[in-house]
Amino acid sequence: MMLNARIQRAAPEDLQAILALVNRAYEREYWLIPGPRLKGLEALRDEFEAPGNTLLVAKAMGKVLGVIRLTLPFEGSSHAQPRFGLLAVDPSAQGAGLARGLIFAAEELVMDAGYVEMHLECLDDMGLPQMYERLGYEVIGSTSEARWGSKIPFVLLRMRKRFIECLEDSLPGTEVPPVQPHA
Repeated sequence: MMLNARIQRAAPEDLQAILALVNRAYEREYWLIPGPRLKGLEALRDEFEAPGNTLLVAKAMGKVLGVIRLTLPFEGSSHAQPRFGLLAVDPSAQGAGLARGLIFAAEELVMDAGYVEMHLECLDDMGLPQMYERLGYEVIGSTSEARWGSKIPFVLLRMRKRFIECLEDSLPGTEVPPVQPHA
């Protein structure tokens, strides 16, 4: 499936669509983490307005089809390196490369900010680590814990991508899509 999607910074008017998209995309984890991933528009607005956070969306024909949260370190932050999370693609658009495009766009912002690596955390389940490894991420640690309202512990992997090494090993066809400036 090929979609002509544009990746850009999320705008306040995108938040309602992002909320529905994230909760729909994360339904497959309800067996482990019950209920919606985002508990309402206020929770998403907090993500949108949090220091260091940037939400990027993939849009086609005015519809939000994907989202990623990028967090850059800021004074007082507990993280020294940029990280991404809340990656979600509408189930009807999965397999079209939107997740990869969103990740590449976030990585481009990180490199433009002068950082040489990106971090993420993901469940050691549902094919996620393998997808990230294909994009150049490596596992750097793991923990077993109950988090995000989970009633049972699960394995959470910490992963990292170093851009210097990736530039040396870059493959053709992995161009980073341009990020449109926020109007």
